[in-house]
Amino acid sequence: MKKTFFVPDNLSVCYSFFKQKFSSDFSSTSVSTIKLLIIQLKKWIKYIEDKSNYPARFVHHFRCPTIHQFDWSVIRIPSDYYIDDSSGAVRIHNFSGHVHLIDKNGTVFKQLSIRGTDGHIYTYNISRGQAIESEDRVFQLFRVANSYLHDFKETAKRHLMFSIPNTFTIAPNLRMVETKKNSIFSLFEIYTEMKKRPNKSKVSWIHEDIDFWFSVLSTCIITERTQPLMECLLTVGNEYGSDEVLKNWVSSIYPLQSDYWTFRKTFVENYSLLCFFEYAFNLIKLKPEMLNIDKNNGVAVALFYRFNLSEVHGNLVQNHIIPFRLTPNLTKFITPYRKYQMINCITVTGNCLINNIDDFSVVLRLLLKDEFMAYYNIKTCKKISRNEMSIFEIVDENLKYILNNFNKLKYSSTHNPIPDLINQAFHKEILCYESPTWRAWL
Repeated sequence: MKKTFFVPDNLSVCYSFFKQKFSSDFSSTSVSTIKLLIIQLKKWIKYIEDKSNYPARFVHHFRCPTIHQFDWSVIRIPSDYYIDDSSGAVRIHNFSGHVHLIDKNGTVFKQLSIRGTDGHIYTYNISRGQAIESEDRVFQLFRVANSYLHDFKETAKRHLMFSIPNTFTIAPNLRMVETKKNSIFSLFEIYTEMKKRPNKSKVSWIHEDIDFWFSVLSTCIITERTQPLMECLLTVGNEYGSDEVLKNWVSSIYPLQSDYWTFRKTFVENYSLLCFFEYAFNLIKLKPEMLNIDKNNGVAVALFYRFNLSEVHGNLVQNHIIPFRLTPNLTKFITPYRKYQMINCITVTGNCLINNIDDFSVVLRLLLKDEFMAYYNIKTCKKISRNEMSIFEIVDENLKYILNNFNKLKYSSTHNPIPDLINQAFHKEILCYESPTWRAWL
């Protein structure tokens, strides 16, 4: 359901009626089964979204009158790092007059613009949530890795560096993320735009393909098919997916073959880093809405990444079905020739980090400890009650599992496991076992 972030709309007018109606629709007599509960929830989500007519933008002065009366000339542009020489820092000149409300992947968030003293306009998305600190730890991991990738010969000549957005944490669950207007698109936005159907809104397609997957699965179970998951993947792929969506999107932006070749080369280099880190450091699965692509240069940026900790004991989940995301669209776009470039990029990245694994593991241990302690606090709603030894045992176990992934690459000169991982990633007999929310058919 769309989150309006306390923006006044028509919901406040009929709140009392909604409260009474909601209680009656979700009483024990009205929803006696799980199926009826799901039907009622879908109906209410659709009903509330139709009634919540929030404005596309609102004026700063109405919500915060003092924002244009304050002297911002001494405040620097929000960022996660500051240069030592304060004289060369970009400072705030003024704020734009409006705050825009952007609807992205079914969630509404605020977007504001700031003009700096250098004359440039900086755009920021205001995001909130409990996973912000976990994502910041992964960004710290990327920054530490960039320092090693920059000094290693094989990675430096391939320009293998993570693209990390500038962030500024306002509160533990609130931060500003720098973005580019009309430039960065998530993989899911590309799919919905290129596969948009006539007479249907973009939002309805978000849940339609997953509902169709479950309907196909129930039909296969009733008819006792031998491979129901494989039939679900193929049927939904034929109905909603196409292996040339990403390729056609890039071709529409760059019709010249030279520009298309450069865009694809940059994307493969950046995406290889994300694939390696998802496999080696056991990050959560990369979904289409998490992978963002800059249409100006092909740089791939992953948002909402975090360590994949178990909800039971806090250890890293060690039963990944596939190592990283290589669905039909990505495989078609990368092409078999670029697959060898991807293998080389992943291999040299692993060799770079293996050479500095002792220093890198010190930082990794601290990040894993902070992640476990924060994760335990959120899940139990209380402070850590375990002794320090038990905490370090779990952290050491998680660190040992990550180091084992690096040990597999030590003898890559004689037996390189990366080609086997790539073949495993795009194998349809393995892709069909993934969750439907991961959308393996795209």
